[in-house]
Amino acid sequence: MAERQAFRPDIEGLRGIAILLVVLFHAGVVGLSGGFVGVDVFFVLSGFFITGLLARELSSNGSVDLTAFYGRRALRLLPALLLTLLVTLAAVMWLYAPIDRAAIAANARSVALYSGNIELARSSTDYFGAGDNPLLHTWSLAVEEQFYLAWPLLFLLVARKRLFLAIAIAGSLSLVASLWLTRAAQPWAFFGMPTRIWEFALGGALALGWNEPTYETDGRATILQLAGLAGIALAVATYDRATSYPGVAAVLPAMATVALIVGGQRAPASFVSRALSADWLRWLGRMSYAWYLWHWPLVGVGAVLDWEIGVWGRLAWSAVALVLAWLTHRFIEQPARDGGRLSRIPTRWLVPVALGASVVTAVAAHGAMIASQRQAAHPTAATVCRGARGPDAARLLGDDHRGAKRPVRVRRPELGDDVGAAWRFARRALARSARPCGTGARFQGDRDGEGRLPRPGHAGAHAATSQTVVPRVHALS
Repeated sequence: MAERQAFRPDIEGLRGIAILLVVLFHAGVVGLSGGFVGVDVFFVLSGFFITGLLARELSSNGSVDLTAFYGRRALRLLPALLLTLLVTLAAVMWLYAPIDRAAIAANARSVALYSGNIELARSSTDYFGAGDNPLLHTWSLAVEEQFYLAWPLLFLLVARKRLFLAIAIAGSLSLVASLWLTRAAQPWAFFGMPTRIWEFALGGALALGWNEPTYETDGRATILQLAGLAGIALAVATYDRATSYPGVAAVLPAMATVALIVGGQRAPASFVSRALSADWLRWLGRMSYAWYLWHWPLVGVGAVLDWEIGVWGRLAWSAVALVLAWLTHRFIEQPARDGGRLSRIPTRWLVPVALGASVVTAVAAHGAMIASQRQAAHPTAATVCRGARGPDAARLLGDDHRGAKRPVRVRRPELGDDVGAAWRFARRALARSARPCGTGARFQGDRDGEGRLPRPGHAGAHAATSQTVVPRVHALS
């Protein structure tokens, strides 16, 4: 059974690298098209940490206290998550159009109930094509939460001598399912917890076979560390949205993480271990959870405020998210662990309090969804005005979309003769509006004179030929 694990500064630094890869990938930095593999690094590290924690408790106490374990995990994760979720939901209700709010609020409800990944898989969401969802990144948090719920059961149901075998079997079945579903139903393979368990199991197998570091420089272990870094770098540089993922491709970053864990164990004094233990990387590692929570919602808000946000704009919002991450870490995460008010909650009450807070947040999100659906179902007058910058942009304004606090400039798409695409573009654009701009384009067939947008296929669904309308919107007919 595993001995007590010594603190690993190189692993803390590896967490810093993983979050940096994810943030830079989401910012669209050139050359980091595979930065999403940072999540796979986190999965392996989580399996290593949690399995070691459970194994040590089992070894010292003879059993695992599920209530205490779930309570500690909830105290560690939920305060920051629910805060970010509520702030994001408020920003969505303020800045986004009603037509967009409802789906995001529904997603927030699922996130609060630890099932955001299931909702994304059920709706066949394309991870690389759903950038307008400010809660898209929470899928991996749901996977981890579900892992925390299921994994301790192994330590209760399986004899200690067979734990390693049980983890190996669970990991093997998960990998087979991942390989199959990546071909048959890719969203379920990508977002599903069962198809990601094999990555946690890799870390768990290492934790069960743990030995104390040698505190000597082992040349072969250093080579293993270099191979691990090279594997992650290769995945980051060569993977992109066209990569069939997770599938076989996910094996590379996962095994590279294993190499870094093992190599760091055998050569804690190597130059690679020292580089990973750099203060700035370790600091990013400590901020990684909160930064992950904040960065994507802020990038989404930035995109709403400026459709042409670009890489530098996304990086700027990510920097703002890092500031929020530090504040969250300082005033929420640390007090929850280091003697603050939250850490004083009796262990027996942690799980009920966590469930209650999650349900309240889910109810708030559900209410926001219902309100958004009702508002989106009753659009009123809308006008279309020429944009301020060039012929490829249009400024779209209306009078019933109070959540959109400022005009939004929309780049003209190539609509062609696709009626459905034209309808979706015009409907979304009109919904992202703030106030009337006087007389402008009207839609023929508007009998009540309120500027309502007719349904597609209706005889009156022809846009007026005014020059204020972006070209080819007449394809609505």
